Amino acid sequence: MDRILVVKEENHSPNPELGLVIPVAHMSDDGTFRNLEADEFPNGGIFISKGFSNISHQFGNNELFILNEYYDSNEDDWINNTRRQKHFALGNKVDRLDKSAFIPIISMEIPDLKTGFINHDIDFPNTHFFIENNDYIYGPFKASKQDVNWQLSPLTTPSPLQLKQDHIAKLAVKDIYDNNLSSTWVIKGDTKKFINNLRELASLSFEQIDFISDTRLVSYFTKNGFGNGLSKNKNPLGKSEAQKLTQGIDEYVKKNKILENSERLIRLKELLGDFLDSSPFGQDIVQDFLAESRDGRLYLDSYFNKNKDLLIKQKSDELEEVTRIQKIKLEKEITEIERQITSKRAELDLEIKNIELEKIKAKDKIEEIKKQSSEDAHQFLMQNQKVLTQQNTDLEEKIKENDSKLEIFYATLSRVNDYKSLTEEINYLKRLKEDLEKEKESVEKAVSLKKATLNSPQLPEKVVEIHALTALLNGHRNKENTSQLHKTKIIPSSVTLTSENRKDYINYLVESFSNDNGRNFTFDEMSNLLICVGQSFMTILSGPPGTGKTSTAIRLAQNLGLTGSDDIFNTSNFLNIPVGRAWVSSRDILGFYNSLKDVYQPARTGLYEFLKSDHNAEFIKLVLLDEANLSSVEHYWSDFLGMCDPEGRYRQIDTGIPSNEERYLKASKGVRFISTINNDASTERLSPRLIDRVPIINLTHNTQFKSIEQKTIDFNGSINIEQFESAFDISIYESNFSTDEENALNNIIEILGSPINKTTSVRVSQRKINAMKRYCHVANEIEGMRTQPLDYAINQHLLPLIEGYGSGFKERLQNLEQKLTELDFNISKSTLKNIINNGDVYSDSYSYF
Repeated sequence: MDRILVVKEENHSPNPELGLVIPVAHMSDDGTFRNLEADEFPNGGIFISKGFSNISHQFGNNELFILNEYYDSNEDDWINNTRRQKHFALGNKVDRLDKSAFIPIISMEIPDLKTGFINHDIDFPNTHFFIENNDYIYGPFKASKQDVNWQLSPLTTPSPLQLKQDHIAKLAVKDIYDNNLSSTWVIKGDTKKFINNLRELASLSFEQIDFISDTRLVSYFTKNGFGNGLSKNKNPLGKSEAQKLTQGIDEYVKKNKILENSERLIRLKELLGDFLDSSPFGQDIVQDFLAESRDGRLYLDSYFNKNKDLLIKQKSDELEEVTRIQKIKLEKEITEIERQITSKRAELDLEIKNIELEKIKAKDKIEEIKKQSSEDAHQFLMQNQKVLTQQNTDLEEKIKENDSKLEIFYATLSRVNDYKSLTEEINYLKRLKEDLEKEKESVEKAVSLKKATLNSPQLPEKVVEIHALTALLNGHRNKENTSQLHKTKIIPSSVTLTSENRKDYINYLVESFSNDNGRNFTFDEMSNLLICVGQSFMTILSGPPGTGKTSTAIRLAQNLGLTGSDDIFNTSNFLNIPVGRAWVSSRDILGFYNSLKDVYQPARTGLYEFLKSDHNAEFIKLVLLDEANLSSVEHYWSDFLGMCDPEGRYRQIDTGIPSNEERYLKASKGVRFISTINNDASTERLSPRLIDRVPIINLTHNTQFKSIEQKTIDFNGSINIEQFESAFDISIYESNFSTDEENALNNIIEILGSPINKTTSVRVSQRKINAMKRYCHVANEIEGMRTQPLDYAINQHLLPLIEGYGSGFKERLQNLEQKLTELDFNISKSTLKNIINNGDVYSDSYSYF
């Protein structure tokens, strides 16, 4: 097994010895590497089972290093849990990369040459790196943190590029790509580039750029004896006045002609020229290299003593010039101030005159007001007296009116005693009505029991068994018999179903259900059932025994006009299949090809003949799988599982028959499955793959609600499948959520998937989101629904995904319950509350089923 190139992942485990590394590439012993295969590390990482603290201390967050050994896990828990890893390793089986290998390339601007500082909000690597800018790369650089800023500088250690000190290389990106000297990998979701090896990079031609900072520039000339031309001693040159430093540079250049055109010397002249005038940075350099060193102070003292007169004269001239300029500037300011004073005085005189005029006007106004005040007071009193007189008149009229009402009340009170006898009679009639209703209810229960016995899906099977036993007892041989479908005569509805009259169609079915002595359906419940059947290849009805799951499917087929009057279990458009115990494959529900007899032997369910028949194919063809989870649905129904996705809806089933004409069986457009399930110890749990593809409608014992919807149109017949899908289905490309629904769903998905210690998350697939989007789009367009469509969608698409254990998972469900309360999703909240209560009873095991 090759060594592998990895980076460490942040440690989210409370145990510092456990962690995760992310694979990047395979690396052989000779230094070559190859990319990872797509399915090599299915969950994205390698688990470090011991010694992760060793990795944390040695390597930075984005630093590449070598993992020498890793092993395959003996368990398969990584298949169903994406947080588990297929491979594991130990933290002491790691090595650092060679310093010349895999040098990072960062795309950014070149830092400031003078200071090396850069304002860039990234986390620089703790190794050296290159910078890519305008089709060139520069480097290598190293980065160090200075307060809140980053300072970049060339490497001070030798490298295979053999650069001069304080120099960087400038290479064309095209040359690097043409020679395959770089690599690009996606690490933790980000695309990162690397130079494969500096030794290989040295084979290219490149330009060396002097990248010395101002601080190191002064240090460089100081350490190399600059200033020896001015002084016989060996003291390093420090900073004095800018003019003297420039003279010192000129003297130095005269003796060292080779430096006259030096780029560094030119920069030093410009740098020193700004030190005394304005640059606090220059003052810091002088302080660092002169004032804080003994040799620097000795040099300053010696230099000042030798050039005392010259310095004083030059400083005096400089002060005189500064004084002259300052005097001119002050004289100008004084002249301007005097002009402003004169202007302000004129303005003040004008204001004083205006004030005097206003005083005179004010006095005149006061006198006028005094004259009017007495007359106004009289008028005000007269007005108030008039208002009070009117209010008194109104009160007297109100008193008369109240007296009249009081007389009527006393008259009415005298008749109360007459009502007592009527009340007693009404109570008697109510008691009589209750007794009659109880008697009626007992009769209805007896009728329903007899009807349920006749409609039981096991009745045909029992009849066949009795017939077979009778034949054997009479000595007759039981012949092979193929299920025969009764070709039902479908009567098309005379009314065309459209999106405009689908509300009337729903009301028609609600009233039909309320008149057959079965479970009542509200307008919202019926709308939900029709949308699910229209949009889903299979719809599952779940709930306790006695809630009408089987009868609902049978009654739906009858009221859709899919059954005949004589046979409602085995027709061309409705098939009732009681699922058998221990069904394990499609041969139990469809049949199989018998190669010895060269015939296809259909299962006795009749499903093969049902799907093969094209009789009445333009209408809905409904299949009921009664007690579907007596066996594993995913096993015996596996041929149909892929048809639950829109893209696989019309896939064909391979029967194995050698004939090309008969080999493939195709389900017509109108085929729909309705399955009923119970949840007890005798049944199989539904697989996550099936739950992810179908809606699960939970039927309860709530039969108290009596429908008050009244049909306005009589759809006396069956509806064409094209019309049915047009009214209750829509493609994912045409559907969308409202803004409130999208925000609410995102909040709920975030709660289900948010990290909580010591528990699992609930993953919601894009398939589920698409199904809820299609459901909500159609439901929002149906006028008359009282329940929020997203409430139904969450109840039958998201909540069945709940499966978890422990107090942490309960905390997740409680957070979800709070959010459902905020959103007023009462149906989903009720279901979730039952899950939490049942989980508390069964040792903190929380499940929808």
